[in-house]
Amino acid sequence: MRHRTKQFPIIVIVLFLFFGGLLSANAQKTKPKLEALTEETQKSSENQDKISFVWWIPTEFWRIALAEEKSLGKEDIEAFAAGMNAYTLICVVDMKGTIGSTTKASYRTEAELRPIVKLVDVQGTTYAPIPKAQISVIASTVIETMTPMLTSAIGTMGQGMHFFLFPANAKDGTPLADVSSNGLLKIKVGTDQYQWKLPLVSLLPLKICPVDSAEMQGDWKFCPHHGEKLIGKKEK
Repeated sequence: MRHRTKQFPIIVIVLFLFFGGLLSANAQKTKPKLEALTEETQKSSENQDKISFVWWIPTEFWRIALAEEKSLGKEDIEAFAAGMNAYTLICVVDMKGTIGSTTKASYRTEAELRPIVKLVDVQGTTYAPIPKAQISVIASTVIETMTPMLTSAIGTMGQGMHFFLFPANAKDGTPLADVSSNGLLKIKVGTDQYQWKLPLVSLLPLKICPVDSAEMQGDWKFCPHHGEKLIGKKEK
């Protein structure tokens, strides 16, 4: 039997603060960046008749969410993040049937999803979710704690949100999904496919227009208004 580590209380506190909406007012400083990252890492099905989406939760998500939370020390946050660094965390929601059907809305169970959820890296290699028995205590605790909290927060859909862990790196040590490097991450849920072009724009440093100093998206090269080449803030 696996034993809980001393980090278990930290994990529970972190998740309770985040999903319980109890982050301090100071944490609101990171809210715009966190919202942008959350929006970028969530992908919805193109099928408008049902509710299906995939949420990739990179380690950077937790660091940003908790960066200004004074009730947690930096070491606690890094310990939590380090425990998740070995994995690529994916949340999947897949509705059974269609919106507006006569039957009550329900969602695929974890057991139904596990065989059909796959990760495909930039080389085209396909990965299945890591078996639960092979997941670390820290990562297992995160998943076990998130599920009831989400159910309590958003009801039936929360019950339909299932978390799957994939490796963070290929066998040669190459990251499967590096948020700061060029690449492509694909998640397949049955016949549906969701993909992210990397790096994640929301995590790139902003650029500025040399004409009016307006802030611009980090992956842009030229100002769309003046046509001038954008520069990093440090270059100004």
